Amino acid sequence: MSNTNQIYTKRVLHQRLHRDKQKEQYEQTVNSDSDCSSNSTVDKLDDIYFELSDDESIISPLNQFQNDDYGENRYLPDNDDNISMNDDTLFQHNNTFSLYEQSPVSTGEAVGRLMKFCINSNFDKKKVVTLMCLIKSILPSPNKLPTTFRQILNVFGKTPSFIAKFYCNNCWALTTTKNNQQYCTNSSCTLSDSQLSKRQVTEVTTLDIREKLQSIVRRNFSLFTGHDELFPSFDIPSDGAPLIRSSKSAVWPCFSSIVELPPPVREYQTNILTLGLWISCIKPNVNLFLDDIIKQLSDLSHNGTSIFIDEHEFKINVKTQFFVSDLPAKALFMKTINFNGYFACTNCMTEGIYSI
Repeated sequence: MSNTNQIYTKRVLHQRLHRDKQKEQYEQTVNSDSDCSSNSTVDKLDDIYFELSDDESIISPLNQFQNDDYGENRYLPDNDDNISMNDDTLFQHNNTFSLYEQSPVSTGEAVGRLMKFCINSNFDKKKVVTLMCLIKSILPSPNKLPTTFRQILNVFGKTPSFIAKFYCNNCWALTTTKNNQQYCTNSSCTLSDSQLSKRQVTEVTTLDIREKLQSIVRRNFSLFTGHDELFPSFDIPSDGAPLIRSSKSAVWPCFSSIVELPPPVREYQTNILTLGLWISCIKPNVNLFLDDIIKQLSDLSHNGTSIFIDEHEFKINVKTQFFVSDLPAKALFMKTINFNGYFACTNCMTEGIYSI
């Protein structure tokens, strides 16, 4: 019995240390100054809804929280995940503005206090957003309190490291979020305006390649050549794997490794770039899955990026070398006949023969 209690105690202590470490990281994010790269591929995505909140007509939907049990079971529609990564029309919010007219507290100061409270209270994202919506509905209107997680990050000069988009499996149209449920926005789709189940929705997550690349190069800079210009090459593997054995859902990750890093450093988990994830009950639609990834890689290839080490700027231009996969995944991503079918060879027009 004593051994069991000892093991349990170690596990509890480990979990407590992990939670304390997470709290410390969150607090550092809240208290730190803006350190975002100006040439980041993922633009600072602040919602137009937030910036136009001076219009009382926009704030009025939040009044539903006044008669909804303080909004504890409500989650306002949040279409942040459907914002294009290349949308340059979004505004940059200035957190030095007053929270509302004649307010003694600035927006940044108010959000900072609220985030510290949420961190100390172990609030998850849903509770944080619900609390912000509740407070916004109580404050005088108009006010500039953010009501989505992306807006909160933007107040501190941070940008999310990924973009998640949700698609209808029937028509491949982007979905919209209402009360934390997905709905198809395509009026000609048979599932239009109807609540979609998890089997009817595909999630495509695209990560900020530029940010991750800069981090890897900075961390392993001594392993690169001593030139002012770096040309890292990518190997890009991809394959599918089931999430749960009892479920048809599968995740298709798209990774990348930097060829210039010597093995085994190249294969270290911290040096592997995750470019994107496809999570669905059906196989990837290659155009949807790779669209944002290819745009980022093309931008890094043509325009490049740069890092500063010891006050010296190093330019980085990316090249892609290989796409690595097994035969079924190769046929899927190249949109060819499967490897065991007729005319499946990608190098010639040979029909092939059938054999058992």
